Amino acid sequence: MSRSYHQKHDLTQSQLKAYGMRAESQEQEILTFLKGVGDPFFFTCETLERYGLLGPGTPHSSYIRAISNIRKRGEIVKVDQVIGRYRRPINLYCLKTHLAEAIEEEDEQW
Repeated sequence: MSRSYHQKHDLTQSQLKAYGMRAESQEQEILTFLKGVGDPFFFTCETLERYGLLGPGTPHSSYIRAISNIRKRGEIVKVDQVIGRYRRPINLYCLKTHLAEAIEEEDEQW
C-alpha cells in the first residue's frame, strides 16, 4: 500500500499520521464526488479546485497529490491534455468506470 502523504519535512510520528489521514480523506472526498457525477465527467486539477471540493484554502499541491495517488491506484485515467489557465498543458482525467461506460455506449450506437 502506498502512502498518501508525501513527506517533505521532518515530522513527528503523530504529525505524519495526522497528515497521512488528512491526505487519504482528501482522496476519498474527490472519489466520492466523481462517483456521484452521473455521466462521464472529464476533469482537470483546476476543475476540482473551482468546485472547492477540499475546502477553502486547500493548496493546489494537495489536489495534485490526491489526483496523482488516485491515478496510481487505477481509479482514474488520464485521457488527454488541455491548456490550463496559465496557458500551460494540464492533464484531463476521467473516472475509470465512467470512461468504460462511455466506450460501451459509443459501441452500442454503432
